[in-house]
Amino acid sequence: MTGEVKTTKTVEELKEEYQKKLRSEVDRRVTQAVQKTEKRLQEQFKTKNQHVTERKRILEIKLEIINALIDQGMDAKFKEFIDVVSFIGIEEQDKRYAAILGKVETLQALFSSLLEKETGIYLQQVLGVTPGALGSRINLMEKGLGR
Repeated sequence: MTGEVKTTKTVEELKEEYQKKLRSEVDRRVTQAVQKTEKRLQEQFKTKNQHVTERKRILEIKLEIINALIDQGMDAKFKEFIDVVSFIGIEEQDKRYAAILGKVETLQALFSSLLEKETGIYLQQVLGVTPGALGSRINLMEKGLGR
């Protein structure tokens, strides 16, 4: 027994050691949970921020469409016939506006064509006049030749 020293821990020392380990484990788990929550919240914020940015861009393009319609003398309600999504990928405003203007001009030509067609059908059904004949009558009346 010479030179041997037995170290026995008291109940208090064991409790203290256990409490230290427990605190350490709790701290580690809390830190992990906080980090995980922070990461999740950052991703949510990033997603929401991207959504807001995309929504803002869509509204800006809609405004450009309305301006193009007004520039071409059309009612702003025609904006519903032009797809905004097709212009999202065009970054430069001048190119985007030119593309929008092209769509507006196509819409205007289509609308005018349909209006002319429907007016002709109406004139023929209701008044019994072909659109060409009515046009020549109006021209004669304007010149004071026909009554």
